[in-house]
Amino acid sequence: MKELVAIVGRPNVGKSTLLNRLAGRQVALVADTPGVTRDRIYAGGDLAGREVILVDTGGFDPRPGDSIEQAVVEQAKAAVAEADLILLVADARDGLNPLDSAIADLLRRSSRPVLLLANKVDPGAAGRDWQELQGLGFPTYPISAAHGSGLDEVETRARSILEQNHPAAGETAAEEQAGEEDFRLCLLGRPNVGKSSLANRLLGRQRQIVSDTPGTTRDAVDIVLCRDGISCLLVDTPGVRRRRSVKRQLEQASVLAALRSLERAHVAAVMLDAGEEIGSQD
Repeated sequence: MKELVAIVGRPNVGKSTLLNRLAGRQVALVADTPGVTRDRIYAGGDLAGREVILVDTGGFDPRPGDSIEQAVVEQAKAAVAEADLILLVADARDGLNPLDSAIADLLRRSSRPVLLLANKVDPGAAGRDWQELQGLGFPTYPISAAHGSGLDEVETRARSILEQNHPAAGETAAEEQAGEEDFRLCLLGRPNVGKSSLANRLLGRQRQIVSDTPGTTRDAVDIVLCRDGISCLLVDTPGVRRRRSVKRQLEQASVLAALRSLERAHVAAVMLDAGEEIGSQD
């Protein structure tokens, strides 16, 4: 079983950009808007030649918030609990933020090895003194996830740590089978018709964040479901609205993620709200 590397940090510090960089492809949505990522997003990656499973998490804010924010934190905690190594991402331009300290306290209690990545350090530029982040007590590396600078050293250190540890057990065994499934099933539909609720029901546990708020799911999320010896890649997608109703750039990206998921599916399940009449978008 491949080891799992969790990417955590407060909102908008570049976690999804880092995931895409390490995975070598566009896996997660990236935007300047805080809180884009909510559910855990898994992807295969390579750290200095060692194959791993990467998991991107939503912005980690331990302070009390609304139900969706609390669910995002629970998703991040689940990723930490199953991880063999944690990459804590901070924004070097901000120095040491109180939220960084709060997250670091939680990670210390997890007893997992942690590497602190001071992100958004422009190559060749002095910028703000990222060394302030070293006060958190973790091995600290200045990087730029957008440009890829500084990551070679991080990957080498990460590989060294993983080679000393045994692979973790748990749901990662199922998640890492993505790409080896017998068929791919894509859940499509308008916002708030129950796609994530169905995904959770089929999986038998609370894997996806569910809320009455339309647009809760923002990324297409791959979930491996195994039944009776058959492996299915279940893809939960963001809600798709009529084109003229989609005005925000983030929602446009979410719709594109849903449509791209359809292209790689063997079967598409279109979900409707039985309490409403079938509309033109359906």
